[in-house]
Amino acid sequence: MTATKTSESLSRRHHDVATVFGQPFSRITSSRALERCEELIRNNANSHIVTANVDFLARAEKQSSLRKLLFQADEVFCDGMPLVWASRFNGGRKLPERVTGSDLVPKLLQKCGERNYRVFFFGSDEETLSSLSAHLEANHPGLEIAGTISPPMGEIEDWPNEKYVEEIRNARPHLLLAALGFPKQDLWIQQFADQTGVPLSIGIGASLDFIVGKQTRSPRWIQKIGMEWFWRMATDPKRLVQRYAHDAVVLAKLVVKQILWSVAKRSPWFPRRPSQSHALLNGQDLSKIEVVEFSSDGAFSVRSPVEQRKAVVCDCSALRMVEQSVIDQINSVAREADANGIPFAIFSPPLQLKFWMRLFSVSSLYSCFENPLALDAAIGKSIDLKLPPTTDEPFVAPFRRAVRE
Repeated sequence: MTATKTSESLSRRHHDVATVFGQPFSRITSSRALERCEELIRNNANSHIVTANVDFLARAEKQSSLRKLLFQADEVFCDGMPLVWASRFNGGRKLPERVTGSDLVPKLLQKCGERNYRVFFFGSDEETLSSLSAHLEANHPGLEIAGTISPPMGEIEDWPNEKYVEEIRNARPHLLLAALGFPKQDLWIQQFADQTGVPLSIGIGASLDFIVGKQTRSPRWIQKIGMEWFWRMATDPKRLVQRYAHDAVVLAKLVVKQILWSVAKRSPWFPRRPSQSHALLNGQDLSKIEVVEFSSDGAFSVRSPVEQRKAVVCDCSALRMVEQSVIDQINSVAREADANGIPFAIFSPPLQLKFWMRLFSVSSLYSCFENPLALDAAIGKSIDLKLPPTTDEPFVAPFRRAVRE
């Protein structure tokens, strides 16, 4: 397996992605997650980190906007042991451990105090924010609270968001922590992060309640065995029993889908395609498009463009068997291209890959093309390529010539 370094010196998004139940998660440890937060703050590119658990995926099953949010987030940290366990049995990349917002936020605030960073708190209630200010002054004197906002109950659309954005932008924080509850906090960040100009924004749920002592986390040994959800349900049954029961049903459905995919991809329903050379480019030199070529066994290589890349294409024309590792790699490449505003496409996807996309309702996230002429027209339009006239090779020659210009 070979790969070529991309033209960007620092990608906003994590390259090492594990796909769990159709959704991308960063393969990252808790210590590395803290370092990654610091990197994104220094990178100053309006980054967004999501900490996703089973409840997040349960809602994403029904809402395409949340699936898109996960796909476009710069980092997706796995905040659920069932998802970590699932990654170890799906045949692809494995998640090393659970990375919780409740563990990350206190450590991140400590780092912000050491670096004299400015932090803006958006969400929670006035009482909690007041207690938080006293706590931070006593424990992290180097940290500067750039400001706080406690929005009213209700829908995002009903808030004075222009006023909130202006207040946050004028405060010029290094970090925005949104404690609005899921999915409101991440949807607000997705919609307004670029306008606030904050280097890094994170939705943190109930993390502030844990810091000020309004809620108590489970004992460490319960966290280690992955049963913190049960502790929270037992301590707040009125609010959480119904939610967790629903999440359990959705999780069971997702497991069934994963099993179905694992069985179906090797079944006679999807006969293997005959081995063939890459029908897309067939060894042509490129000047504007980066091509990720998958061989018949799923190994990949990267053809980097001579000039600055203007599009990325995964060439699956020679791929005969779609393993989970192939999906992980496609997800990594697609998200990285999206982060850099570069058109992305999949050329000649096998039936197994199409089935996986439909099964996990992610088809809308990927542009797929069956022949070079269709891809030629789409990519050419996106990057202002001047297409040559049609020749005797209507499905191959136009694309080859266009990308060489």
